[in-house]
Amino acid sequence: MTGKIHSRKQAPRSVWSGHALILIAASFFLLPGWGHAEEPIRVEMKPFQVAQSGDPMEFDIQAQDLNAALLEYADRTGIQIMYESSSVAGMRSSGVQGTYTPEEALKRILKGTGIKHKFVDNTRVTLVGAERVMELSPIDVIADDYVGLYMSERAISATRTGVENKDIPQKIEVYNRNMLDDTRSNNVGEVLRFSPGAVSDGGSFGAFADNFNFRGFSAASNMMVNGLRGGTRMITARDTSNVERVEILKGPSSVMYGQMQPSAVVNVVTKQPLDFFHAEGGFQLGSFDSYRLTTDVGGPISDDKRIKYRLNVAYEDRESFIRFWDREHIFIAPVVTMDLNEDTKWTVEGTYSADDWSNFYNGQPASGLLTPNPNGKYDPSISIGEPNFGGTSRSNISVMSRLEHRFSDWLIGRFNFSWMQTKRNFEEVFPDGLQADGRTLNREFFVSPGDTSQDFFFLLDVNATFDTGSLAHEVVVGADFRNNHGDFHTNFAAMGTLDIFNPVYNVSSKPSLVPRTFIQDIKTLGFFLQDRITVFENLKLLGGFRYAYSDLDSEFAAAGGPLVPFSRTDDAFTTQFGAVYQPWETVSVFFNRTESFVPQDGSTAGGTPFAPESGEQYEGGFKVDFLDGRANATLSYFHITQSNMATNDPNNPGFDIAVGESQSQGVELSVQAEPVPGWNLLTSYGFTETEVTKDNSGLQGNTFRNVPSHTFALQSRYDFQTAPWDKFSVNGSVQHVSTRFANANNTFRLPGYVRVDVGGMYRPTDKLDVGFFVENLFDEQIFASGFRQNVFLQNPRTFQGVVRFRY
Repeated sequence: MTGKIHSRKQAPRSVWSGHALILIAASFFLLPGWGHAEEPIRVEMKPFQVAQSGDPMEFDIQAQDLNAALLEYADRTGIQIMYESSSVAGMRSSGVQGTYTPEEALKRILKGTGIKHKFVDNTRVTLVGAERVMELSPIDVIADDYVGLYMSERAISATRTGVENKDIPQKIEVYNRNMLDDTRSNNVGEVLRFSPGAVSDGGSFGAFADNFNFRGFSAASNMMVNGLRGGTRMITARDTSNVERVEILKGPSSVMYGQMQPSAVVNVVTKQPLDFFHAEGGFQLGSFDSYRLTTDVGGPISDDKRIKYRLNVAYEDRESFIRFWDREHIFIAPVVTMDLNEDTKWTVEGTYSADDWSNFYNGQPASGLLTPNPNGKYDPSISIGEPNFGGTSRSNISVMSRLEHRFSDWLIGRFNFSWMQTKRNFEEVFPDGLQADGRTLNREFFVSPGDTSQDFFFLLDVNATFDTGSLAHEVVVGADFRNNHGDFHTNFAAMGTLDIFNPVYNVSSKPSLVPRTFIQDIKTLGFFLQDRITVFENLKLLGGFRYAYSDLDSEFAAAGGPLVPFSRTDDAFTTQFGAVYQPWETVSVFFNRTESFVPQDGSTAGGTPFAPESGEQYEGGFKVDFLDGRANATLSYFHITQSNMATNDPNNPGFDIAVGESQSQGVELSVQAEPVPGWNLLTSYGFTETEVTKDNSGLQGNTFRNVPSHTFALQSRYDFQTAPWDKFSVNGSVQHVSTRFANANNTFRLPGYVRVDVGGMYRPTDKLDVGFFVENLFDEQIFASGFRQNVFLQNPRTFQGVVRFRY
């Protein structure tokens, strides 16, 4: 790129880069055999422990009948398994894929079956007990849930219990680690685009790459980690280096997770420690001088493997076609698990994420880029900001604790705690409309010397399975409390203009501003219950409710003015109901009615606080397994109504009333399959129709901003099966987003686009992968989203090399 000006001071950059590289390199010294030599601890081993602590092996046992999986395991390991065939009749196994010790692989094959194993000696093992025992940690249940390359059978988002997807009466999508790696999704938003009906609402250059719309509504505040609602929302795009999978539960889900928009729950499930030592490193090098380093190391700390750790680190330095724009990113995520005893497990996770932008990208005028301009088209690489301004820094630090105890085979209790602190300071420039000449851009200066927020979240729940007569119940009952405190000091003012056809920089001075102050405390308390009832083997019901109470206290001071207090309380009662009927083992017919609520600020002319916005969804569809379990598909229809939205009060100008309403409906299809050995694919199609049905501000009858009618996505990979090509794989994806309105007033449209990515990988050894990819192969000009009269561009064609190595 020519004409590039670096505005960031180089000393901090070198310190950051140095610290990141030292940390990534040092993480490998946590493995045995690295660093200084020590005399190993010698433990007298019983004969049967040879198999238990043997060297890790490669396993590729697919999900199938349990008996067949055990036979395949025995053939792979040479271990004789002794059991009564009747004790495993009708049971299925999720299989095991990857590198594990023989005992760890057997544990994963038996997960969820209630059957326990015992080694007799180093070549024989017995299986005992066929009664179902509740798994202590549902996160462990789904960690190995791989069916083929991209398919998964279970999810925790709907019930927090690792239920099979076919038994969930709601559309749910799972994108596992293989999918994240094959699509080079370094943040969560990069994989969300494969969800039917999903569309980016923030672009990929700023802090909002994870902001997506689902079914017409925003899910920006609906992200959680390991099923925890609070203390998890970052103010930057979430790095995926420590992510095992991303689950998307479509529609309102306030019964389990409290206040949220009726779009979707995006649940990030993190990597957990393994029973053996491992290490993996990665390096990506791409266009615009971009590079990324990652490491993933871990294993047991104690000899008995009761204490294990895992550490993921990522460092990224990225530039783009936008002048003066570059981003430096570091991410650190340690996790430790402790098996206090056979029935008690304690997990502590932490994350640190920091981002530094030299020039924050806040979009650019549509006129002259997308819509006609009397001066022609301007260069899309121009920067709206100033290279001599301070840029933007955002950081997050979080701690999560999860204590799980099994009181009996049918009763488990869990206590979760999370805390997150976010900090940001910025000097940003926003486009504020073109003047009459079509070339002079008004700009606003947006600044904060330091905003901070803290989020505390507590969750106590109990999971019980029991029978009442002929009905089998799986009940989750609990309470959660969240306390969010924010301290913000932002202000904005008009600044010097910019000629977008002939930009001249470093002539506009920073406006002098006195920061405003906004302090906010939000406390929410919720009680919930959910019951999944098996009426017959092929008929399952799901019902639940939540009572939520919210208390908001805030203080606001205009520049130099006194603090003005405000307070309000809200409560809401939400319900859910769903049913799954399976006329055949491979077909599930489902239906659900779910609700959501979101408290909103403001009051009527008479001082009455607005009622919370409420969402209601009706959804029905089919889930089908075919190709002997090597493929599954979900087809659903949904209808969502959001009510109590604030709109103008026609009888009291300047005030609002909560009578607005909007609706969204559509059809979604998802397919995951392995049609033939080595060929894996994931594809989706979404049709969405939206309308503002009640509004007093001129929007009634409009469609929602940035919601396409049609989306399509396909990810496919083929691994060659015969030598000498069996070390190669080819990989590609296609994404289509149709035209949609850029703003709420529906004054102009964003064009549809087709993005094509292609590439391939070469694995010369089991410990090394080398790949090359082209993203946006046909150099499509992609408008990710729009706001007011501005648009947000994506990267043009880019190239990327990938290297991964394992130890």
